[in-house]
Amino acid sequence: PTRRGTMSTVGRAAMGSYADYDPYEARGIPRGIPVASPVAGGGGGYGATNAPMPFAVQPPVQQRMTDDPSAGLGFLGAIDGVFLQEKVEMLEVITGCDTHNVYHVTPVPKGMLPEGVVPKEWIDYFTNQAHATPMLKAREEGECLERICCPNFRSFTMDFKDGTGSTFFTLHRPFNCTIATPCFMCNPQQMSLVDGHGAHAAHASEEFRACWWCTRSFVARDEAMNELYRVRAGDCATVRGKCNWCAPSCCNESYDLDVLEPTETRGVGATAANVWPGWTCAGITDRSNILIRFPPDA
Repeated sequence: PTRRGTMSTVGRAAMGSYADYDPYEARGIPRGIPVASPVAGGGGGYGATNAPMPFAVQPPVQQRMTDDPSAGLGFLGAIDGVFLQEKVEMLEVITGCDTHNVYHVTPVPKGMLPEGVVPKEWIDYFTNQAHATPMLKAREEGECLERICCPNFRSFTMDFKDGTGSTFFTLHRPFNCTIATPCFMCNPQQMSLVDGHGAHAAHASEEFRACWWCTRSFVARDEAMNELYRVRAGDCATVRGKCNWCAPSCCNESYDLDVLEPTETRGVGATAANVWPGWTCAGITDRSNILIRFPPDA
């Protein structure tokens, strides 16, 4: 008999034998990456590998929304995070002018990823899933003049829709020409999230920190404007010691953010990172590949 993984699925099918059919290979899932499993490892983490087993958590072959669109943000409770892939716009590549950004969203199923740094094989897998079978799609709608003259401060509205065109939530960002100095800040950046019912569900805003030369700080609030988290974007490094110099690029593939409690005494188990797309057309542009892992109690 052929050893598992030594012959492609197509090759085994051509021989008329599926005795050693590998479902992970068939789904394009990288081997040797730890995944959660109630069978091995006491509930998940590094105690289990992605060897085929009956109860291993596997990425779905076909990503689709199973919740009623009127539920708004309810589906987020069933996943551990999301991966957002920005679509490459050839007009932007050729001219250098910002166009309407388009994003594909794929979910991170419960218990799939280990703690710590996400292996590159999984980033590649999420990238392929977001490109081929996205769960949601979003298109940025804004003013052309703002995108060309003030791309970092531009306003936009972005609806996140499924394949049927149903809107699950919307991001709104006003135009704020931010002026930041070591002593004060004018017009800080803001963004709000509206659920499927049209109600405000969350709000984020930039906050001033005196003499913070290379780190920006943001506050995430709920619909009642109660502080939930603080997010730090450090161009030098994160509080965990991860270097962000020249990231994301071929020199440093991941630009990581810190997600902290409102008091900033400790992290909350969440991560957010902008990952370099690799040696492709996307890699020579400012296209974003963003991996967000939700806090456990979010």
